[in-house]
Amino acid sequence: MTKINPRVGDQVIAHDTLDIINDCVGVILNIEKTYPTKKDYENKTNSEIAYVCKFDRGSFVLKLNQIKRRVK
Repeated sequence: MTKINPRVGDQVIAHDTLDIINDCVGVILNIEKTYPTKKDYENKTNSEIAYVCKFDRGSFVLKLNQIKRRVK
């Protein structure tokens, strides 16, 4: 399995936990850091990467495991 390294502007096929965008094509608008708790945010620890993606059904914030692959 190849490693996905999505960048801003890439078209991707993704899914969310509610199946609103199951196997839909969208564009990555922004890449940001998220923190699981307020304390983690204050200490800048345990950060994760989040991808802001635009789909026909709206914009969603996704984690890497929700992005299936890039569209060529």
